[in-house]
Amino acid sequence: MKKYIAGLLLLLTIAACKKDNYDAPNVTFNGRITYQGEPIGVASQQVYFELWQTGFGKLTPINVNINQDGNFSALLFSGTYKMDLPVGQGPYLPASGHYGDTSTITITGSNTMNIEVLPYFMIRDDNYSLADSVITATFRLDSIVKDPALAKAISEVSLYESTLDLLDAQNNKVATTLSGANITGLQQITLTLKVPPDQYVSQSYIFARIGVRLAGIDDMLYAAVVKINL
Repeated sequence: MKKYIAGLLLLLTIAACKKDNYDAPNVTFNGRITYQGEPIGVASQQVYFELWQTGFGKLTPINVNINQDGNFSALLFSGTYKMDLPVGQGPYLPASGHYGDTSTITITGSNTMNIEVLPYFMIRDDNYSLADSVITATFRLDSIVKDPALAKAISEVSLYESTLDLLDAQNNKVATTLSGANITGLQQITLTLKVPPDQYVSQSYIFARIGVRLAGIDDMLYAAVVKINL
């Protein structure tokens, strides 16, 4: 009886080892979220897209987080995946303009691929200057989604400043905001912000970034982070 139990335990141990002895993911999938080749800025690690792969037991999505400059990177198994942009993720629509339109990608070896989307707006010609401890940012907004059934209104625009280059609505030292109701035109928007005196003591440069919040959309659209010498 003892020999039987010992043999049974050995078989169960071998089976468990075989079950857990899968190779680790070893394929890198890199890319950037873009519109006509231009990167889409978001809050770092707050926006994601989904990859679905069958053949590994329960079907669950792999969430691929997006960095603030629009870049992403994921370590995966080789194979074929369905890629989906979930509803409410990002300040954009899928490139088709409709949610639920998945695309199929095959990943073998390291892959680099940009994912085209349809942003509601694009930040253009952003420019930053510093004088008398005041940052002045000017920019314009291009409305990309024209369909009234899909378009979104501008809730507010903001200028963020920090001593760190990780910069968004949650990660900043100082911010200033202009309500969408007070924007008189999209072709010339100006924001100003006073740099705190203590930042002149700690280092010789700061970082700034413009953000746009849209009505009914959680994730903001951002310009690229810029470095400003003090």
